[in-house]
Amino acid sequence: MKYIFIHIWLFTSLMFSQDVDVYYSRMAEENFLLGMRQYAQKDFKAALQSFEQSKLSLPMNHRITAAMIMEAKTWYALKEYSLAIAVCDSIAVHFPGSLYMEDVVFTRGMCYYNQTFYEKAFREMENVVLIAQQRLNKEHSIKVIEHLAAEFFSVDQIDSLIRSSTNDDIKNVLAVVQSERLFQIGKIDEAKSRIDTFNPAIAEQHLIFRINRLKSRIEKGNAVRIGVLLPLLTSSTVETREKKIATEVLEGIQLAVSDYEERTVSGQVSVELDIKDSEKDSAKILSIISEWSENSNIVGIIGPVFSNETIHAAKTAQALSIPIISPTATDEGISSIGQFVFQANSTNGSRGKALAQYAVHVLGAKNIAILGSAMPL
Repeated sequence: MKYIFIHIWLFTSLMFSQDVDVYYSRMAEENFLLGMRQYAQKDFKAALQSFEQSKLSLPMNHRITAAMIMEAKTWYALKEYSLAIAVCDSIAVHFPGSLYMEDVVFTRGMCYYNQTFYEKAFREMENVVLIAQQRLNKEHSIKVIEHLAAEFFSVDQIDSLIRSSTNDDIKNVLAVVQSERLFQIGKIDEAKSRIDTFNPAIAEQHLIFRINRLKSRIEKGNAVRIGVLLPLLTSSTVETREKKIATEVLEGIQLAVSDYEERTVSGQVSVELDIKDSEKDSAKILSIISEWSENSNIVGIIGPVFSNETIHAAKTAQALSIPIISPTATDEGISSIGQFVFQANSTNGSRGKALAQYAVHVLGAKNIAILGSAMPL
């Protein structure tokens, strides 16, 4: 089937190179819409056939470029990256003025990324930023660029990319990543020099926050501060379940830091804790996290411990680009609030799934009884 599609693609590419008029085709429209439904349902092989039929409707029809970009995205979904790139190349050659060109370049860049051609992926994302008319395409491309720089490029490679780039937004992102990397490997003076090239006037707020946080860390030396936000309920003398759990979590955090500090050698990063009582109050949580953000010296937050508090804290921390990890919250979807939000504890749903798989596949259980209390918790 793959080779049939390759043959059809080559045939249609030859047709597209001709100077012909484009007409509305009801059949092309119907096949395209069918393909979109199949794509949404992840029936990718069927979607490919529908997009091919839409392309082949004669005379040349109004859905050709849309069908082609969806064909490329479908090949991408099937992890056939070379075929997706070939379709993107055909669009770029035969329809260089297409309104879908941003999608074409982005899709090709993601194909290169998955093929581990990271420099090619970077150049494609850079091109998207340069031509983007849609805000989301630009934002997504810059995020990919940041990820590439942080995970796959050396400090020297990032330096070369900064010098070759003509876009100030990209230079800002690369400057932040390179400054952080230089600081991590102990090249403080070089990190300071790179920070000086950062332009806050055009920067996104989360990048400004990261640069300010890095400046603060450089000024303080090798010490970092971690915020601890727990319902310690220090104003109450009553020993509640919440207070007991929070106290035990705090003792565990302090023990871990103490153990780390005992093993730290000269020159390594030391850790300081800034411990705050959330008082189980959402307004208090917002106030504490906002204060930490303004001081710019907290590199991350541990806590809270209960899901309802964690959701309030996570939304605020995400908005302020502060990493936050709850050690015990179990509600579904907390970590999906954003890229700065993490759960150390597994959710109830994932626990149930793991237990069920173990019971069936390991223990061979066929009948399972559920025992629970009818009393409210």
